[in-house]
Amino acid sequence: MTQRPSGWYEDPDDPDQLRYWDGILWSPRRMPKVKPGLERSGPVQDLRGRSDSADRGVTLRPSPRPQSDPWRQQGALLQAPVTTPDGDVLAGWWHRAGAAIVDYLLVSLIGALVSLPWTLDWARQHSDYLNTVSTWKGSGQVPYPPWQLFVADIVVYALYEIGMTVWRGQTIGKILTGIRVRRSSSAGSPGLGAAVNRFLVKCVYLLLSFVPALGLLAIVFVLLDYLWPLRDPKRRALHDLSAHTYVVRTRGQIPR
Repeated sequence: MTQRPSGWYEDPDDPDQLRYWDGILWSPRRMPKVKPGLERSGPVQDLRGRSDSADRGVTLRPSPRPQSDPWRQQGALLQAPVTTPDGDVLAGWWHRAGAAIVDYLLVSLIGALVSLPWTLDWARQHSDYLNTVSTWKGSGQVPYPPWQLFVADIVVYALYEIGMTVWRGQTIGKILTGIRVRRSSSAGSPGLGAAVNRFLVKCVYLLLSFVPALGLLAIVFVLLDYLWPLRDPKRRALHDLSAHTYVVRTRGQIPR
């Protein structure tokens, strides 16, 4: 009789089980019978597929990750508005320039109306002087514009600029261009001290213009003051830096 070698065989007591034969006796060790190819079909096919790919020299590479568009990122950075530390969008230079032009025209018109009596008197004197020179009756003295004209402009400008800034942080020009003046420490309108500070710095050129030797310096100061927002990171003019104020937009603010 040929002796059966040791190994796993069908359990004589349970056809669904495998039982270990130690070469002499049946061992108590049993395990479920596994049909050939039932659980190995998936891994075998996967390994076979990899082997076939390797034999053909095909290299499997992961799909590239989507990369962000650098132009889109750059556009987002360029479109990001410049804001105050607490989030108010700062006014652009052209908005400020437009407001300054409107205010200048308005103040000049009101000042001219206030000083109209002195202006008419000066116009008559100037006309008489021209008639005198033209008829060779004498040289006479050139009539200068009346000082009341300059004083009226300064007084009207002071009342207009300071009063409107304290009241609502906006002159007529700023209302039309959608900007306003606010404190650097809070969103409120500047107080009287800050409004006077802003006005005095903006009017330095008027005081300097009365001194002939300083006339050129007055022009340089005006240019520096109004062009300073183009280089300042917070778009402040010299009078903003002196009074600790910002000029922000009233339209198009970022929702908070």
